[in-house]
Amino acid sequence: MNPSQRTVVEEFFINRSDAENGVNQITDPENYNSGPAIVYGTVHDGFGCSEITEIKLTIASETILDAFTICSAEGSGSNDIEISDLRDHLFEENNNASDFQIYLSKNDALNEESEILTDISFSEIQQEKLYVKLLDQEACLGFAVLPIQNTGAAELPEDLVLSLCNANQEEMLLDSGRDSNASEDFTFQWFYEEELLPQSSSKIYVSQPGTYNVEVTNQNSCVSSRNFEVNLIEAAIIQEVDIRNLDNGYEVEIDISGNATYEYSLDDTGQFQPSSIFNNVSPGIHTVYVRDTKACKVISKEISIFGYDHFFTPNGDGINDTWTIHGIATDYIVQIYNRYGKLYTVLDPKNTRWNGKFENVDLPAGEYWFSLIQNGEVSLTGHFSLIR
Repeated sequence: MNPSQRTVVEEFFINRSDAENGVNQITDPENYNSGPAIVYGTVHDGFGCSEITEIKLTIASETILDAFTICSAEGSGSNDIEISDLRDHLFEENNNASDFQIYLSKNDALNEESEILTDISFSEIQQEKLYVKLLDQEACLGFAVLPIQNTGAAELPEDLVLSLCNANQEEMLLDSGRDSNASEDFTFQWFYEEELLPQSSSKIYVSQPGTYNVEVTNQNSCVSSRNFEVNLIEAAIIQEVDIRNLDNGYEVEIDISGNATYEYSLDDTGQFQPSSIFNNVSPGIHTVYVRDTKACKVISKEISIFGYDHFFTPNGDGINDTWTIHGIATDYIVQIYNRYGKLYTVLDPKNTRWNGKFENVDLPAGEYWFSLIQNGEVSLTGHFSLIR
């Protein structure tokens, strides 16, 4: 019998020294993972003779698969490659394989590290290709390169939330963000509440509140979409008006509810501000106004800020010539007297100011007292200065 027919390699080692000393044997050579490398084996001839031989491990040339095509807007960052679609494509390309392991790099594939198991973004892929290990009953059939081709969906602006003043009485323009006359061919489909509309241009006019959507298809059959939420503007509801007495005057804050962006005015419908707070407000009767920023609807409320003059100077110069109480909207009387209780005058809604006279004679400078009487009861007392 020819002894060479009995030659067999029975042990494998990573380096020659281990092979010569018979130590550190590769324990599972049938499932040994390695890149291109050299290992050493002990060859036995069946008659008690053995020899160490050098074995070169190489990786077979890569198979290039047909490209997997996606539609992804540049820089979208979304997980636009679904792992299920990727695996379906691989099964169509490889009838001999029963399973696949997918990796971002060749080193990951060789070392079986960081296998891709979930959806990924096109931006994660290096050099627009993935690496695939082909398996059959867990045995490796080889490696393949899977090119990823991004044909590119149309980039559209962000979704919009818009406001409509009056349904059926106002038209609002919805713009897909792509020009139908551009050099690249696009087709447009518009939907209202998920129902297809007849319009097929890049822009449409609408007059009903609700949810609109446009699908833009480019020449590569990639589809992008943009959403529009059109809300019917509600008139603001004034929930509360807070009035705070500060050192430098009164502060008024308007608390409202509604579904739009609103602006505010105090006593002047020609000038509105975005803030709902007004500072340095004087005592008296005021009107607050609230409207949406499209000026669809304006509402108002009268407010009363109670206060009184702490001094007056009845010298005829037109400044602080009389004394009064501000911000009283109901029936009242005000009694004015000196420190000894002598009554000089009575004010009421028809006679709201005192000129500092008693029986048409100027009273002297000094401190005077008052009592505010409402519904037959004294609701406030205080004093003020007459200055001459």
